[in-house]
Amino acid sequence: MPTAKQQAKEQIEFPRYMAAYSRQNRVAFKYLRDVPKALQPRLGRKRWDLSLGSKFDQAKIKCEAYTKEHDQLIARLGSDDGAREHVSTRNSGTAALAAEHILNQRLEHHYVAFDGEALSISTTKPHDDAIVIAGEAGPEQELWRQTEAVLSRSGQMPTDIAIKTLSNFAAYAFGDTSHLASEMSDPIGAKLTELLQPARPTAIGSAAVYDALHTALNSRLAELVGQSKESDGYRLSSLRERYFKLNNSSAATMRSYRGKIDTMTDKLGDLPLHQFTPEKLRLYRDHLLEEGLKPESVAQYFAPVKAIMRWAISEELVPGFDAMPTDKVKMPRAGTHIEATRWQRFDDGEIKRIWGLLQKAWGPDSRYDPDRQEAFKWAFRVALYTAARPVEVFRMKPESVTPDSIYITETKTGISRTLPMTMHLTGFHEFMQAGGWKLGKTKPESVAGTMSDSFTKAIRQAGFTNDRHVLYSTKDTLVDRLQRAGHSDDVIRGITGHVSGQGQLRNYKTRLNDTPEGLAMLRKALDAVEYW
Repeated sequence: MPTAKQQAKEQIEFPRYMAAYSRQNRVAFKYLRDVPKALQPRLGRKRWDLSLGSKFDQAKIKCEAYTKEHDQLIARLGSDDGAREHVSTRNSGTAALAAEHILNQRLEHHYVAFDGEALSISTTKPHDDAIVIAGEAGPEQELWRQTEAVLSRSGQMPTDIAIKTLSNFAAYAFGDTSHLASEMSDPIGAKLTELLQPARPTAIGSAAVYDALHTALNSRLAELVGQSKESDGYRLSSLRERYFKLNNSSAATMRSYRGKIDTMTDKLGDLPLHQFTPEKLRLYRDHLLEEGLKPESVAQYFAPVKAIMRWAISEELVPGFDAMPTDKVKMPRAGTHIEATRWQRFDDGEIKRIWGLLQKAWGPDSRYDPDRQEAFKWAFRVALYTAARPVEVFRMKPESVTPDSIYITETKTGISRTLPMTMHLTGFHEFMQAGGWKLGKTKPESVAGTMSDSFTKAIRQAGFTNDRHVLYSTKDTLVDRLQRAGHSDDVIRGITGHVSGQGQLRNYKTRLNDTPEGLAMLRKALDAVEYW
């Protein structure tokens, strides 16, 4: 006896792709069409299987409409641009339809599936690689288990598309929205995040896998963002340079900021600001502590980043970046006062002994050539009578020194100062005019570092075990002598270059460095200081 399907075919000529089947002793119709093999990965299915209803005339019209739509789709997917446009458009409509079905629980004969890239609705069970969001078997909500597959697929995408895909996946699979510049751009991602409410599993084994996959996803995104040109203007390094120009930052400030920020970006990547999450910054804080930095130094490494972030927020420079992530990162407490951590002075006996040690460490029998021996000895004496940092001393040029004055211009604070030539530095002007430091291609920072290491090694071998005794203790030694002689804070500030501690008076007082009378006071104070 012929079946209902055979009877229908004998009586009526079906359009292509239309098929009849028996359902509850009634004839119904379907649209059945194989997806071209080359397009199956993009469309996430091997076959179109769509219900056309039980009324032949309406089923025929629907079948012809589906045929026309899919013919156009297949032609359009012949180009990459067409494929990406289709996925975006289809996802938006499918997401809305899926949401409607899920919320209204009308899924008795449908499956809503997600393959890591596209969401689809079908009356047939999805292929094995897909995750069923809703259907006969109910939802499978652990989308994060698809991370490896999604990462693999993203490797074939253009960088900008891969960043968008993985950023959205991080949101709806892990609940991690830190990679999104603003609101989620993918309607599927927004709807899945709302419906599935992703959370870290509680089972120890699953939690470990979850964390590992999340870390891998974050690493890949950081790598891709590093390749993308779209975010260049929002990166920390780019904003840093704009910040320098706006604030007319000194050379010393720029060196300090670049060094500290480069340390962070080497660890976390040169990311757009909105991707520096509290979680990432806490990991960086812990990394600095593990590297042996003291608590106060960790805070100093965060200071430039905070300054640039505050500026970016105030001028609304980065879309979606409107709150300080550092506010949720607690800095470690030092537990000691500055008096216990600052460099310490050499007393009268110690400084005499040290000068004697340096005659040998930087003498004819040392590993340094005669020019470097003389340079180190002069630099030490200049530091003792100017309170300049070693690198500031080596930045001095012949024109910085006259018979009457020393001009210290390239300082850490960016504040220049003029000091009188004390009688204790007789011969320094002639030394500088004869070629001075003779650095050649060597940078002042490098020479200062070599001198500092040599100094520390020499005094430690001689029994100076106080780790607060270093080359820059020359400044504390000079300040100690000036204080003991009863000089005012204005004199001490004039010599050391400090401007803090004056309050509002700083707006009205003229520095002693800037008047003939003031310079005479500074010269008298310095001439009275004797070390050996």
